[in-house]
Amino acid sequence: MGLFALFKSKEEKNSQTNFIIEPVKLAHYLFDTLSGGLEVPANYKEIVSTDLKACDINNNGLVDRQTLLLRIIDLVNEPKTPEQRYLLAMAYSWSHTEYRLKAIEYLNIYLSNEIYEGAFDRIWIPNDNDNPLSWVSPINQHLSTMYCALGDAYLGENLYEEALHAYQKANEFAPSYASTYCSIAKVYVHMNELQKALSVFEDAKNTPYYSRRQWYDKISGKTRDIDFWKSIDRGEAQIKEKIQKGYVFRPRAKKQ
Repeated sequence: MGLFALFKSKEEKNSQTNFIIEPVKLAHYLFDTLSGGLEVPANYKEIVSTDLKACDINNNGLVDRQTLLLRIIDLVNEPKTPEQRYLLAMAYSWSHTEYRLKAIEYLNIYLSNEIYEGAFDRIWIPNDNDNPLSWVSPINQHLSTMYCALGDAYLGENLYEEALHAYQKANEFAPSYASTYCSIAKVYVHMNELQKALSVFEDAKNTPYYSRRQWYDKISGKTRDIDFWKSIDRGEAQIKEKIQKGYVFRPRAKKQ
């Protein structure tokens, strides 16, 4: 019996009881096993457990991640609702490279429509202006993450202008995240525009987020460095070294 035939027979078995499986809901609970979401409700625990076991295609006691992602995609089916669009975008963007074009397609569909509130309504924001986690709202954190995923997919396809635009959008939503500046600079490196890559870090040093300061973590009771300046300085140093060495980026040939 094939993998998805096994899933189908299990669904038919459950439909013979009084419990009706909602495919999108099941897909979300399966996705939560990968993303560390909320606990699976009691009525879905056995179903989720059975699906996870079916995704152990190597019989080594471990879930095959790609098989599980394809199972989620199969359950979601169509991008009709914000939740469906979100799950499809995430499942494809977390999939192997052969699904990268699908990731680009569904990430764009998601970002062009109403966003899914359930993707960010559980993000915890501290009530502390000195905590870097409080500098970006939950919805902006979410949008920055999704645009970064889109940028990663474009960059993987050597679509540099598109990747640059996606990372710049991510930076607009989360300008206090050093990672977005690093991603923009990385695109310029791939374009062999090292001076432009350097200017990204120079611009970051002129933002209000660049300062050698610390914040007090009330949860751990420790004083921590704000890492923005460290990441920006490190990125700037790496680009300067590349310029000095006459670095030229040469993309790898794509596997057929």
